[in-house]
Amino acid sequence: MKVFLIGYMSVGKTSLGKKIASRLGASFIDLDHFIEKSEGKTISEIWSAHSEGYFRDLENKALQEIAKDENELVISTGGGTPCFADNLSFMLDKGVVVWLQLDAPQIISRLGQSGSSRPLIAGKSPEELEDFVVGSLAERSAYYEKADIHFDAHDVNAERLGTLVEKIKGYSR
Repeated sequence: MKVFLIGYMSVGKTSLGKKIASRLGASFIDLDHFIEKSEGKTISEIWSAHSEGYFRDLENKALQEIAKDENELVISTGGGTPCFADNLSFMLDKGVVVWLQLDAPQIISRLGQSGSSRPLIAGKSPEELEDFVVGSLAERSAYYEKADIHFDAHDVNAERLGTLVEKIKGYSR
């Protein structure tokens, strides 16, 4: 089984993904880290040297390559991954898609605390960050909502994580 974790930046796709993979006895892959390793550059360096379109093409190719793996996988995608190149349909066809949800204030708080160097938000003032997150979250939610499973990623404890893992195990189309 392939489990694709989608959701906005900073919702916990990587940290929760590792825990989900452990509980499922699956391998874990972070799509951004996979791209960085393949390219020998950070995501920020890729964005700086090329266009967003170039990155989205790399992202699509990496997603397809990872999905060919025969092993059980939990894949943490980038926040924009499901919104480009028909990636969402691909993920829905290849496995279970889980939307890790947080509301805009929670996301803004997490991004503000991290002092993020993420290309889409680098250099934004707190007001610009808020405007950007609210606007892009509204746009991306149209894609995220198509996920097989929706999960509130705020204050996840062992019990709630266990419930999510059971939903994933029990999911069938």
